[in-house]
Amino acid sequence: MEMVKASYEAIGLINQATSTDDVVRVFTSHCTELGFPTVNIGEIDARIGIPGHQRQFSNMPHDYLEYRKAQNTSLHDPGLILARQTARPFTWAHAHDLADQKGRRVVDECCANTHAEGLSFPIHSPAFASGFASLGADQVPDDPRIIGMISVVASTAYARMVDFFTSEASKVEIRLSPRERDVLYAASYGLTNKEIARSLKISPDTVKQYMSTAQRKLDARDRAMAVAQAIRQRLLPN
Repeated sequence: MEMVKASYEAIGLINQATSTDDVVRVFTSHCTELGFPTVNIGEIDARIGIPGHQRQFSNMPHDYLEYRKAQNTSLHDPGLILARQTARPFTWAHAHDLADQKGRRVVDECCANTHAEGLSFPIHSPAFASGFASLGADQVPDDPRIIGMISVVASTAYARMVDFFTSEASKVEIRLSPRERDVLYAASYGLTNKEIARSLKISPDTVKQYMSTAQRKLDARDRAMAVAQAIRQRLLPN
């Protein structure tokens, strides 16, 4: 419950942020408290340090970031390549295993300059350009609830960053049914479909149907983004 409470506090602060700098500060602080001191978040295809492509933030060592820019390592970064192809969180080790020789070298260099392990969270929505959050740690947790909550906070942070580049006129009012809200609210606590079904006394298939409809309404490709969007737009109970 402490993890959930801390995550909701971070989500609240992120949604109240008045600039991208505020979003980054809160998100980085939250990740650090969870044992992820290395943070990289932004558009998948952004280029750090290149004019016109500032929608990406990283607190990796400055010299290493300069090296990455000079070598244009993003072209071979298996984490970015995999993030374009999936909506599921994955470890740096998994990206390394799927990479070619150049890609494995990119991951090895990142681990040598930051942390030995890490998690990447792809962030997709038809409403905006795909993004990602990549977090480095000394040890990656294997608890799916923790990973699920981090995914929601990461999705919230990226979506809030996008807000500062999106006009108010382009935003559309979204209406969720009471059951869709119930399902999303339960998912925001990291519950699985089976656990949500037991809590709401409905079948797991019905949970999937409500989740699918909610994702469609919220322009979300996955449940983490659906929960993040619902919280961000104040569609769930406080």
